Amino acid sequence: MQYRDAKGRVYFVDSGICRAGRCGGKMTYATYYRKPSGSLKRVVTKFLPTRAVRQLAETDLAIYAAKNGWEEVADG
Repeated sequence: MQYRDAKGRVYFVDSGICRAGRCGGKMTYATYYRKPSGSLKRVVTKFLPTRAVRQLAETDLAIYAAKNGWEEVADG
């Protein structure tokens, strides 16, 4: 699921690869938003850690979005 904040940024969970040595190069999932330039920016907060399982990252985002009053938007 995706969520929109008051600034209009749309947040979503996507896969990424941990940087060298930090996760042993394993696949991880984290929360991102797309910058105006088109590049992705990972949201760095203790409430949205990287996760080895996508569903855990989705749950973290849903809880964080609810606490911050973000609007749920359709994927896509």
